[in-house]
Amino acid sequence: IFTLILPAEDSIVNIFFDNLLDGKLNKDVAAVHIRRSDYLTQKNRKIFHQLGTEYYLRALTQLDDCIKQIFIFSDGEREDLPVLEDHRITYVKSHGFTDLEEFLLLSLFDSIIIANSTFSFWAALISKDNRNKRMKIGPVHWLLDAKGNTEWNHNLLNAGFVIV
Repeated sequence: IFTLILPAEDSIVNIFFDNLLDGKLNKDVAAVHIRRSDYLTQKNRKIFHQLGTEYYLRALTQLDDCIKQIFIFSDGEREDLPVLEDHRITYVKSHGFTDLEEFLLLSLFDSIIIANSTFSFWAALISKDNRNKRMKIGPVHWLLDAKGNTEWNHNLLNAGFVIV
């Protein structure tokens, strides 16, 4: 049995806790997943497209103007992440959630910008109310291999993602 234990501080905890009981988050918040750690290894740099600041900035412009807060989920250290200057951003990693907790929290957002990662792809898809998500945004460049990108773009489009 999974139990989500939240620390008792910060606005991120208040927003999550207040809305977890209802099984949804407010419509005015969005999640962004930025994958790092194993994607930065020499081996994976030859397989996966490295998403940078440009992708995330383009994706952020797709979000509705009514989004008041953006939560960044990442397995990387903040200084290693693309620089996203936006007063609405809160970094989730500093709050000490486990990978499973972050995955489940990601799945609660109506608006989500994913990385080229099955972690965030599946988090966007498992939502109880997946068809009514306001916005799901994914990268046009997933892999360095063009054929692989075509297959992933097909998967993203079929799942209702906007591709940027």
